[in-house]
Amino acid sequence: MMQRREQRDRYPPRTERRQPSLPPGYLQGGYFDKEGNVLPEVIQEWPEQLARTFLREGLKSTQLRRFFNRARAIEQQALPFERRKEDILSLKPIVAASVGRETAPDIFKVFIDRNVHLAINSPESFSRGFLAHFQSVVAYLKYYENLPRGGSR
Repeated sequence: MMQRREQRDRYPPRTERRQPSLPPGYLQGGYFDKEGNVLPEVIQEWPEQLARTFLREGLKSTQLRRFFNRARAIEQQALPFERRKEDILSLKPIVAASVGRETAPDIFKVFIDRNVHLAINSPESFSRGFLAHFQSVVAYLKYYENLPRGGSR
């Protein structure tokens, strides 16, 4: 009861705060360039920006790692990709539940939703695109989480 009251009375109210967003141009062209190479920003620039945003919004590396491990487990399944798509799509309601329980921020749901949309296009999009991108986000978040005062160096 007390915790809910504190949340209600905080300033600025949650609904009035500027909502974080994904980086400009984020995944608009997908994970790959015209030759099928992973775009550098998928591995470096965007994951670093996302990690800082997730950290500011209170996402812990353990929670992020839990989702990443779930995605990695889907990759390891000895099933045709069409069958694994069901499990990839299930990441969306799972992250929605986490946001609803307030164990993950809204921006993390936006991130998962955007990536799942692209990841189901092909096995290549899932493994070389989404998982490589997600792994970079996990690495950067752990890095910034361990810096003094959460991310400034």
